[in-house]
Amino acid sequence: MNGQPRVQTVVVAAGGAAWESRVLDDIRRSSNLHLRRRCLDVPELLSLSGLCDVAVVSTVLAGLDVESVLTLHRDGVRVVGIGDPARGRQLGIALLAEPDQLESVLETPSEPSVPNAPGSVFAVWGPHGAPGRSVIAASVAAALARPDSLVTLLDADPRGGAQAQLHGLLDDASGLVAACRSVNRGDLAAVAHHAVVLQPGLRLLSGIVRAEMWDQVRAPIFELVLRAVAETSEAVVVDLGPGLDTQTLHVLAVADRVIVVGRPDPVGLARLVRSLHDLSSATGVRRPPVVVINQLRPGAAWRARDLEDAVARLTGVRPSLFLPADFPTLETALLRGTVPADVASDSAFVTGVRELVDRVSPTAGARISAR
Repeated sequence: MNGQPRVQTVVVAAGGAAWESRVLDDIRRSSNLHLRRRCLDVPELLSLSGLCDVAVVSTVLAGLDVESVLTLHRDGVRVVGIGDPARGRQLGIALLAEPDQLESVLETPSEPSVPNAPGSVFAVWGPHGAPGRSVIAASVAAALARPDSLVTLLDADPRGGAQAQLHGLLDDASGLVAACRSVNRGDLAAVAHHAVVLQPGLRLLSGIVRAEMWDQVRAPIFELVLRAVAETSEAVVVDLGPGLDTQTLHVLAVADRVIVVGRPDPVGLARLVRSLHDLSSATGVRRPPVVVINQLRPGAAWRARDLEDAVARLTGVRPSLFLPADFPTLETALLRGTVPADVASDSAFVTGVRELVDRVSPTAGARISAR
């Protein structure tokens, strides 16, 4: 008895394909497979996700997309695609078969695809209250970029991104939402077409225009977009909003370095301390952050060393860098739709960003210092 294979329950969603009757007959004749249901469409198929072992689907089934396949996989269902193999691979279906090969394909363990070596991912995060996350993210991305490589700046602020405005671009369309739609259709190659070139070696995947649009950036698809971007970039800088939604947590978990930005005033520091505690207890986030205190004014009552000691005492994390409140440079950059380095390359703020890049990416920092 122990040597007998377990009977696997199967659902079939063929969409009326010519091969459907052959597969149904083979399942009924098999001693190892049991037909649970013949599904008429994708909603009926997904209603059985987790309640069957195998889903046999037509690769051209109307409504079948990457998110549907991911849902089945997440619930432990093995998906077998019959039909156009290229379309099946686009949808992320690893098991592809001919109508008379179902049992033999199921006996063969599926081999996970090996993605291309991804570039470094830098996450820029912090509390609400405008500590300067977006400006620092844009400045870090610009500092990392060079003409012979590619850096992607990804705006993933769920409350509404600012990168398009910072770069003087119209924000009536979201590159991120368009990329999510392309990925959900299985068209990973189209992700690059939704990014805007800002300068040689630097592109922007703009964020959502309004917070209510974040529902269009569903977590499983967003993860695939991030992976696709990382696989075609030397580095990805992700501008994250405050909070710890599912997408933000994923970026923080996979990032090579996490940059946390806070303000040096009492309200900003209190928010920074709470955010660092939330980050330390967040599931999946294991990398220690690089804490940056932004907008430090000359002559402020609290000295940098006092702020550093206070944050370290309250959170156990010592700030790595203080950036000055260089409002003339920042305001001029905003009016011109560019980064502060293009306005005043030797300003204290830009020099501080170079030091930050040197700390989070020593190789890139050395390259920038040599320019």
